[in-house]
Amino acid sequence: MAHPSLTQKQGSFMSAPSDCFDSEGYWPGFNALGNYFPKTDISGLNLLLNAKSCTGTMRQSRYLEVGSFVGTTARLAADAGFKQITCIDTWEGGTDPNDWINGLYQDKGDEVYETFKVNTVGLPTTAIRTTSYNAASTFGDESQDIIFLDADHSYEAVKQDIELWWPKVRPGGVLCGHDHSREYPGVVRAVEESFEGVIDFFIYNTVWIVFVKDKTVAPVSSSRSQGANNS
Repeated sequence: MAHPSLTQKQGSFMSAPSDCFDSEGYWPGFNALGNYFPKTDISGLNLLLNAKSCTGTMRQSRYLEVGSFVGTTARLAADAGFKQITCIDTWEGGTDPNDWINGLYQDKGDEVYETFKVNTVGLPTTAIRTTSYNAASTFGDESQDIIFLDADHSYEAVKQDIELWWPKVRPGGVLCGHDHSREYPGVVRAVEESFEGVIDFFIYNTVWIVFVKDKTVAPVSSSRSQGANNS
């Protein structure tokens, strides 16, 4: 099913700045360990963080990400004015065989985490080096304004992350994530299985976005989807 682009539903997003990177795609002096993404790759998150609708009640408030790598998205949140940025990552890679980043972790090891720390010096970030599962239990329900999921890209991990972090977003907040694309079929399957026909979600380039309006409606859980598949 083709999903509407974010701009078709949320016109105010088009007024957000999108040229926050330098000519090479990142900030001057930012070390991405040689892995520079096209600006459009995370433009959905950038537009979301800078959207007019995020000012006041969300902007300059609580942004949490699961999967931080070298700090690119944390930097976007800081540039957008968020004052409380939580970064959760093992900085050890994941289990998805399609994800190039796992090879990078094998090659670079702890250099990735050290690079993240250098790239985020002076930013209002709190780094928590643990698994998504272990971290989720330490946050209260409805305690975050925006949660961005970009950790292990396997189907099982993304499905679990959605289930773990959905309760942590406050009503009126946003749950979103990266790499809804054919290169990561596990992400696509988990997102569409969780929200299709239940909760509206939007795709902007490779970023999927859910505006959390009604917390009485929950994503389809793994047990429910397995039951449907077995019926």
